[in-house]
Amino acid sequence: MGLEANWYSVEGMAFGPGLAGEYRFSPALAAGVSLGFFYDFTDYSTFEPGAFLRWYPLAKTAGPLSGLFAQGMGGAAFMWGSDDMKTMLMGGLELGLRLNLGKGGWYVEPRIRGGYPFIAGAGVAAGWRPKKNEELKAARQEAKAKRQAEIVQRQEAAQEAAQQEAEAKRQAEAQRQEAARQETARQEAARQEAARQEAETKRQTEAQRQETARQEAETKRQAEIVQQTEAQRQEAARQEAQRQETARQEAARQEAQRQETTRQEAARQEAARQIAARQEAARQEAERQQAEAERQVETQRQAEAQRQAEAQRQAEAQRQAEAQRQEAARREAARHVAGVPSEDIAESVALADGRRGFALRITVPFVADLSSLGPGAAGRLREIGETLKGFPDSRVVIQGHTALAGTPGARAQLSRERAEAAADFLIAGEYVRRDQIELQALGAEQPLDSNMTYAGREKNRRVTIIILQGE
Repeated sequence: MGLEANWYSVEGMAFGPGLAGEYRFSPALAAGVSLGFFYDFTDYSTFEPGAFLRWYPLAKTAGPLSGLFAQGMGGAAFMWGSDDMKTMLMGGLELGLRLNLGKGGWYVEPRIRGGYPFIAGAGVAAGWRPKKNEELKAARQEAKAKRQAEIVQRQEAAQEAAQQEAEAKRQAEAQRQEAARQETARQEAARQEAARQEAETKRQTEAQRQETARQEAETKRQAEIVQQTEAQRQEAARQEAQRQETARQEAARQEAQRQETTRQEAARQEAARQIAARQEAARQEAERQQAEAERQVETQRQAEAQRQAEAQRQAEAQRQAEAQRQEAARREAARHVAGVPSEDIAESVALADGRRGFALRITVPFVADLSSLGPGAAGRLREIGETLKGFPDSRVVIQGHTALAGTPGARAQLSRERAEAAADFLIAGEYVRRDQIELQALGAEQPLDSNMTYAGREKNRRVTIIILQGE
């Protein structure tokens, strides 16, 4: 018998005792049956009857079973809570280690397991196994084998001592020869180092000579560069003087031309001024007459514009009042038709992509771990469908939700299937068109209540319907 802790896909963490019996039918194989009872301390209880086949890969031909073992198991799992019961097949793989306690037949087994409906589990068991005649005989043979092994070990120890003495002599001779070899190598290395130092001295002398020659060549090259630079500077100064003289002569010529042009321009401007004065007088008279006519036209236009603006303002005020009245009527109709209190219809709901709308926060029940509609779901969806008929041109978002069971990928798939089930019902009833609907699978990301209780999980298995504004 033993104690275990398991993590189930439905009820979560559960604890409880178990009882098992086994029969050995080969040196490394045993089979048996097991019973287990587990409870999660909140709602669910589980009863697991089953059978198993166990393999001891390190077991000896004779003697009690011990060491590492692996076993496959199968059976049934009966789970019941406060208001439901589930029956399912049970199967999995278990790994453990049997530790025998002395020679009285007692043992302990720490173990871990994985499978379905449990995801993972760990525990420890203790038990007793009576000895058989062949085990007693095997124990006596084992003691005799130990005595013979001790005699062989003493003989081998004597041979080992003799071999170690011979090895010590051999190593001493090898060390003497190695010392002589090392001395010869040291002398050879000293001779090679002296030769290397002599060659290095010659190389450094040659390098210094070459560096001196390079520096002399560099000095000559820099002197030549200085001479070339000075010659270029003098040539540039001569060319600049010529350019300045040419520019001075050109400036004098242009100044004479400018003065002549100025005189001619002054005479032309005086003639033009007299002509412009006469034209300006005629233009001002014409402009005065035109301004008088335009003033009269502008006065009439402003009066007409004020009249039209007042008419447009009144029409806009009437349009806004009508739009507000229609919006209030649509929301009030949604509340009455769907049977939802006013506080459950949000004035403004923001989606993840920034779009806004108002939500019919109505829980449509679903069967646990399925996308099938639960009891009463069809009636709720018909009420919602009547509400959606009042918004034939609006975009409708249907969000699917799940409780916290299974993997994230499985929860996302189940929430999408629930949203599709609600959408198919509304489309089949001709409450909405398919091109109005947008589906979102949110898994267990937005729970309404705790997933640790049955009531909370039932509330979280739902869909939410959002009517977008302006779409």
